[in-house]
Amino acid sequence: MRYSNMQWYLSQAGNTVHLVALFPERLEPDKARAMLSEAFRTLPSLALADLPGQDRIAPAASGPLDPPGAAAMVLETSEVSSLPDNPAAFLAPAPFLFDDPALPALRARLLTLAPGAEGSTGSVLSIAVSHALVEGADLSALMRGGRNRRQGAAEPRFGVFSRFGLALGAPVLAALHLFLARREKRRRDGFGFAVVELDAAALRHAARRLGLRRRSLLFSCVLHALTDGPAGRRLGVSYSHMPPNRVTLEDDSQLAVRVNFLSLRREATPEAFARQIEHQLRRRDESEVLTQFLNNRVLGWHRRAIRLFPSLYGGAFFGFAPYEMVLSLVHPLRPAGEFGAFGQARIIGGSMTGTAPSCIMVQANGRVGLCLWIEHDRMARLSALRDNLLELGIDCTAFTREGAVPVAPAASQAGNVAQAG
Repeated sequence: MRYSNMQWYLSQAGNTVHLVALFPERLEPDKARAMLSEAFRTLPSLALADLPGQDRIAPAASGPLDPPGAAAMVLETSEVSSLPDNPAAFLAPAPFLFDDPALPALRARLLTLAPGAEGSTGSVLSIAVSHALVEGADLSALMRGGRNRRQGAAEPRFGVFSRFGLALGAPVLAALHLFLARREKRRRDGFGFAVVELDAAALRHAARRLGLRRRSLLFSCVLHALTDGPAGRRLGVSYSHMPPNRVTLEDDSQLAVRVNFLSLRREATPEAFARQIEHQLRRRDESEVLTQFLNNRVLGWHRRAIRLFPSLYGGAFFGFAPYEMVLSLVHPLRPAGEFGAFGQARIIGGSMTGTAPSCIMVQANGRVGLCLWIEHDRMARLSALRDNLLELGIDCTAFTREGAVPVAPAASQAGNVAQAG
């Protein structure tokens, strides 16, 4: 099966999707294998290998895998004497997914407390998979016991002027993308994962009180805390989400995600930032199909150009995005059926996005988890993000791999007062 343009780019970049679930009770290995087996049965693409540099998705070289066999092959289990109550401790880049053509581009690890050991977390299941093979909508549908619907999609209808603009704009933007990528100085080994967990009910209450949508409020808190510069500075931000209606984009019948570009101005406060984002998102909701179609055309130009001029695509091109930050909102996870055990877990979903800082937001079981892939130098700003949320009355905890970010007494007290109000 040939990669779609988006799949081709994600594979070349080595982008990965990560899921971490912290269970209060012990999760038995047989149960974990059964859940993985069901995942392979429902989403056969998970059993495929992904080898960057190829143009097509290939079955694992070990041959066709039945779901139980695939589950047994990719799952590692072990018992430990203690488990940290920190989801960020179980998130790490997974370049090994692309090393072995005999294995699916998915790995899972189950850590369980040994009998007699004590702790608030009984088991941790961590999963990493190639982003070219799966997206957030797949995981959301899978948790509900179904499959992400990609069939029956409509072709977009554009006028003559729109098509002419796409024909002219795509090669120009592709050249600009290539130029900017060659100037990229950051390296992906200078990035790491961080997590912020917050109360979903408190977020809903704060958004309703301010007359805003929850996504606008979350985006504003993240961007206000993690970006630089004075009020008024322009920020280019990418926002991806799952649309209510599927639209076919030329050859892309595999990934339903829709990517938008937002041009924002930094604001002095998260609330003012949120109102600007709200206005921008409402406008983008009306034009996002055209934007996504253009993105797909740009990737198509890169795909053809790399065959003719491969030397232009070395260095940081794959994994670079010309955005201040990549934001993504995944449909709420509602575990059911074989995945019902996830109904009691703290669930974090994230992505390794190369040298593009990103924030993936997942709601599940009364919590919202923000999984950040950011530069190590930017980790110190997690306290500002946490403080933004606390000042809005949203209880939250921020984690790096080293542990929870300490809460300043003044910020904690401000959060309690706002929530009481």
